[in-house]
Amino acid sequence: METKVNSCQIKAVLARWGYTNFFAVEPIGDSGGLLVTWKLEVSLEVLSSSPIIINTHAIFPQIIATWQISFVYGDPNRSFKNEVWNDLKQIEASIDMPCVVLGDFNEVTHINEKQGGKVKQGNAWRNFKVMIEDCNLIDLRSYGNRYTWSNHRSGAKLIRQRLNRVLVNSEWNVVYTNAIVFNEVSMGSDHSPIILQCFLGS
Repeated sequence: METKVNSCQIKAVLARWGYTNFFAVEPIGDSGGLLVTWKLEVSLEVLSSSPIIINTHAIFPQIIATWQISFVYGDPNRSFKNEVWNDLKQIEASIDMPCVVLGDFNEVTHINEKQGGKVKQGNAWRNFKVMIEDCNLIDLRSYGNRYTWSNHRSGAKLIRQRLNRVLVNSEWNVVYTNAIVFNEVSMGSDHSPIILQCFLGS
């Protein structure tokens, strides 16, 4: 998630919620900043980090599973989007285990994932879709809110988009064939929380 606050403030908030394990990338000014937090029963190692991606190796003892997970904050600046996609391509090329890539990509995969505002122009969303295909990733079907971001305006000024999603590789998908992504109702944010619920395939 994008934090927009420093790690000292994050630590104080997480302590009240009972979380002690976290990794944060500091924001630049009043924007950016990434946060990953995990429960004690999960073993998580940060492999690499940048202002746009936290790449991790996670072990879940309760389900006897090991995943590589990349947490993403896609650059909202159109001129830097391809840098995010290229970084993800490099990460995915080296993975030989079940993998999940999730977060706020700040981009849609098709013009029908946006409602209101100006019509999407150029190749930004197409380049995002090509990256997903080149990495052989699967965009998991989601339930709940169709859009995961809103400017919370009314009438003709309302803009909504599906910017948050969960992508997985085939090694992950063949094990968790019944996995479900829920787009929850947003509370105090312009983004909706997304929840990945996993079930082992039959």
